[in-house]
Amino acid sequence: MSFVRGFSGELTSQTTKNLPHVWFPVLGESQRDRLDRIHQKLTPDEICPVVPFPSREPRRGDEIIYEHRELLFDTFQVEPRNILLACEYNPFEAYKQVFEAMDRYRRALNTLGGCKAFVSPLSSKLLSIAVLLACYDHLFGEVPGKRLKVGIPYVETATYADPVQKPDDPFELYSMWVRGEWEIVAGTAADAGMPDERNV
Repeated sequence: MSFVRGFSGELTSQTTKNLPHVWFPVLGESQRDRLDRIHQKLTPDEICPVVPFPSREPRRGDEIIYEHRELLFDTFQVEPRNILLACEYNPFEAYKQVFEAMDRYRRALNTLGGCKAFVSPLSSKLLSIAVLLACYDHLFGEVPGKRLKVGIPYVETATYADPVQKPDDPFELYSMWVRGEWEIVAGTAADAGMPDERNV
């Protein structure tokens, strides 16, 4: 198991070892082994699985839960009410849902010294972007009060191969517009009556 650089959640820190661990695994197909390995390392006190819904396939979320039902409910003892639904094709909506779920634990456990939140992106790329944004904002954004200790644990792929996809299989392209420094600079230039380089 590895962590995304800068997002270790202070898992091995001795000074915060007694803080509760809250784990948000973002579920995808065929992730049993990865879920089990991450669970063994984290030993979470609370688990909130994130299921893609709405999704490109209406029953995808149900099928993912069914595939991992024994691991989630028998082994991990997940409370059904802890399952979160995150919009798969709108990463900004999914970001909001994951961020707010993490923030509820932050506020609830602040009086007890705080907690550590771990998010494992084991699903689509769009959902992975959403949870990365949620973790980034909790670690570096404007959050009132005490911040969460945020970690992004994952298990690397052991081997790589060409995807099994037929030439006529349908696919969807997605694009994202993320506000950044270039937009702020361009907006400032426009306010000053200077030409916008994007339109030159």
